[in-house]
Amino acid sequence: MKIVLFSSHYPGAVNKLNIYRLIAANPNYEFTYVLVDNRFKYLKNKFKNLLKEIILFFLLKKTDWFRVRRLIDKKISAQVPAVFDSHIKKSYVKDVNSTATEIIIRDLEPDLLIQCGAGILKENIYSIPKMGSLNVHHGIAPELRGVSSTFWAMYYGLHDYIGATVHFVDKTLDTGAVIIQRQTSLPKSFDYFEASFQTAMQGSILLPEAIKIIQEDYSITEKEVKSYYFSSVHYKKYWELKKNNFQRIENYKDLKNKIKCKKLLLPTSHLQ
Repeated sequence: MKIVLFSSHYPGAVNKLNIYRLIAANPNYEFTYVLVDNRFKYLKNKFKNLLKEIILFFLLKKTDWFRVRRLIDKKISAQVPAVFDSHIKKSYVKDVNSTATEIIIRDLEPDLLIQCGAGILKENIYSIPKMGSLNVHHGIAPELRGVSSTFWAMYYGLHDYIGATVHFVDKTLDTGAVIIQRQTSLPKSFDYFEASFQTAMQGSILLPEAIKIIQEDYSITEKEVKSYYFSSVHYKKYWELKKNNFQRIENYKDLKNKIKCKKLLLPTSHLQ
């Protein structure tokens, strides 16, 4: 099995965890990194966030949102050995969906591509692998789409959608056929830190399982579901949630939603 790990120069703690668990579970597979060289953009954003945090600290003495994200990353990073992938060959590209990137990935002739920090993929990229391209989404998709799904599920009381999904990549965000998904098992009382960490661990466990599933025969069923899309979290929203002991702030029934087709992969063995 040839697998392309499509990531960035700085993949982040969660993506490193996913990659580590995948390689550890499948040491005989042939892995190759294709890395988007986004060092300047990464450093620029890091400086911007640091500056914002410093300003907030001196003006408001509040930097909770930035601090908790660092703590989550630190705890996740502790699950990953410092060196586990030095043997894997690397190719560097400048853009996620460029023709040059397409040529490099086609030359690798991958069976699978794992989107692990590269960015949003277009069809010229995600359609290359023989078996498809996969993404690990932290949220039950497509019911919850976008970023920071764990936070928004808590903010709006959508606790049933706190979990992880491994799905095929398609034309729209987090709507590809679901291979496997699972709710995060949490105690009755939990905070954002614990929910995020446990969901990250869940996703890293599901990814190797998903690859086993798609190597067998399967069909795809469809049903309509309500889908909510969320973007990044404003630090004031986190303050609200924390002050309320991480209990629901607003009712999800007041949210706008779209009806999406949920595609579910069904292994043939389940039909026998």
